[in-house]
Amino acid sequence: MARGARALALCIALATPCAAHAYCRMTAPRTPPGACELGTPVAWRGTPITVHVNTRDLVVDPAAGQPLDALVRGYAIVAARRWSDVGCGPTMALGDDVDAPLDRARDGRSALSANRRWTPDAYHRPGTVAFTVMTTDATTGAALEADVELNARSADNPLGYAFGDGAPSWGVADAPSVLLHELGHVAGLAHSLRAGAVMEASMDVERQRRELTDDDRAGACALNARPAVTGGCSAAPTRSGAWCAALCLVCIVAAHGVHARRETRRRTTS
Repeated sequence: MARGARALALCIALATPCAAHAYCRMTAPRTPPGACELGTPVAWRGTPITVHVNTRDLVVDPAAGQPLDALVRGYAIVAARRWSDVGCGPTMALGDDVDAPLDRARDGRSALSANRRWTPDAYHRPGTVAFTVMTTDATTGAALEADVELNARSADNPLGYAFGDGAPSWGVADAPSVLLHELGHVAGLAHSLRAGAVMEASMDVERQRRELTDDDRAGACALNARPAVTGGCSAAPTRSGAWCAALCLVCIVAAHGVHARRETRRRTTS
């Protein structure tokens, strides 16, 4: 094979894994919507990350006719296991139950709560099925607490959502998918730019996304800064678009140099 062709082949081989990742990590200060990682990435000091189910308001939903207690608790366990099973990301587990009002002062415990009085504000936007508030050290990015609220339908919150785990049904939020997404935020992930990812910013509440995608798993791996990682994936950073452009530029220049030297030899010897 000619040297120029070999150089171009090397460029193609090296550029193949250069696709920029779509996942985004939470940052301190918070990255504005639509951007990705414009700050210090948030990181927990240790794992497992413990999430406590807040039993207050986890009663039978009068609109949906189902107990949220068993539904939320059961699928929170499943979601925590899904993220933990990635192998190279943070691990997560459910701790003891808590019984606390939603307007409590931050107490250092990460809680999963149902909110049946969804009063609109910067966090409680109409149409939002759930959200997670991450409390961090603004200087170091250390995660201190992550609290999840579910927008649960009730007599006091008629525009909230019923939660279910059966076949997709219009107006019923898929509890396994919602909890898997929110616990991804608890782990430290922001919204992904990848369509179809569990951590995608928005989707129909009825749609089922109960399994992590490759992008979700890569994001989980990136949350751990440990030098050695065990499991089925690597925490080494993916080459960014800038690295890819630089690498391909080097390859192209090298190929051009080989071609130029050959042409010079031809002109010299002819």
